[in-house]
Amino acid sequence: VYTHFDPDYSKYSLGTYAILRQIAWAQQTRRQYVYLGMYVQENSHLNYKSRFIVQQRLIRGEWVTFDSDVR
Repeated sequence: VYTHFDPDYSKYSLGTYAILRQIAWAQQTRRQYVYLGMYVQENSHLNYKSRFIVQQRLIRGEWVTFDSDVR
């Protein structure tokens, strides 16, 4: 899922808002997981995704669980 926005609105953290809406929808529809899409540690535009805990990341073909803000 991609979100696009006017850079003048970046202070509103619209990516974070979009994820919160996805979480709300997942809860309403009784989904077990929410997929946040690609996370690239070196990409500062994607760092907001690391703040959502508990998460799993696919590392070298294996799902690894993170339960703290690990970047």
